[in-house]
Amino acid sequence: MEKQKSARLKVGVFVLASIAIFVYGVFTISGQEELFEREYKVKTYFNNSAGLLEGAYVRLSGVGVGSVSTIRFSDDSSLGKVQVIMEINKRALSRISKDSHATIKTEGLLGAKFVEIVPGQGESIGRARDGIVIRGYTSPEMQEIISQSEEFVTNLTSISRSLDKIVGAFADEKREDFLHTLIYDEQFAADMRSFSSNLAEISRMIREGEGSLGALIVDPSVHDALKGVLGEAERNRFVRSAVRYMIEEKEKRASGEH
Repeated sequence: MEKQKSARLKVGVFVLASIAIFVYGVFTISGQEELFEREYKVKTYFNNSAGLLEGAYVRLSGVGVGSVSTIRFSDDSSLGKVQVIMEINKRALSRISKDSHATIKTEGLLGAKFVEIVPGQGESIGRARDGIVIRGYTSPEMQEIISQSEEFVTNLTSISRSLDKIVGAFADEKREDFLHTLIYDEQFAADMRSFSSNLAEISRMIREGEGSLGALIVDPSVHDALKGVLGEAERNRFVRSAVRYMIEEKEKRASGEH
């Protein structure tokens, strides 16, 4: 009995060690070995999160140094409307100065957002610790994307209202009355001109590659970008599953010994 228990324990230890080595190898190959290092919380503030999600990458001068752990409304609106908390490894933290700033950027064509920390030239932030705050900065590129999105939504809303009026007029009036309105009603004619103008503007934006929708249609690299994003998502999902399995197995072994 004791021999069987000892053999099972050895097998369990071997399996857990194999999984640990495998997971570490995956992280190392993917360039994410820094996840095993001590991480520190760094805060920044933006007026608009611009579609940034928890779990997004954090990069320093283009190098991955951590991830976004929390996005929430700010308690102090003077700093910014949205508070973003990042977890950054110790090695990267030593390269951040007091005049460094964070900005939200878009990776590739499909719009996956990440935080880029731009190192400053001033005094170092000092010893590594939780709760360090750096300035958030909305780049002109991101502001332009936000403005284009708002313009696109405004045009769609205007088109929708015009269509509602057309359908409503046709449903509520007799056909003769509707034709009379179609020919003589100045407000209806103005609505139709607005509808046509907005539709033409949206068509122009798509044709010239403006905004996310235009880029998706015009840029020929969509297919490659989509494959890259989906591949990254699948890899991360697999790694998370492997880590979760390793932890569960360890807990089962620990409870079995007790």
